[in-house]
Amino acid sequence: MFDVSNRLYKVITLFLVALVIYFGFSVYINYKAVPGNSPYPEVLSVTGEGKASITPDIATVNLSITTEGVKIEDVVLNNTEKMNTVIVEIKNLEIAEKDIKTKQYSLYPRYEWTESGKRVSRGYTLTQTVEVKI
Repeated sequence: MFDVSNRLYKVITLFLVALVIYFGFSVYINYKAVPGNSPYPEVLSVTGEGKASITPDIATVNLSITTEGVKIEDVVLNNTEKMNTVIVEIKNLEIAEKDIKTKQYSLYPRYEWTESGKRVSRGYTLTQTVEVKI
């Protein structure tokens, strides 16, 4: 006759095998989808090095003149004469006037303290700085 139990056993076994294959394939596909598990890189990395060198074509020079004296008029006159001489020599080197600019002009009194604690004026100090672009 017809044996139902044997046939049912085969159908259930076949169904379970198909189910195991289906879930196994599903797990494999999900595993491949996780970054780092794929044999193909998802990140392109490039490394390089570049070098450039040039000869400098501009230099900036700061020139300062400091003058000290007792009378303010003498200090200003003396410092101005010295700085004007320097500027004339700079222009003689064919440096354009637009490349010469005053960066600092400071005139301040000089004081000293006596042993009795009194402050005494000792004259003035003038510092003038020009920047020269070459």
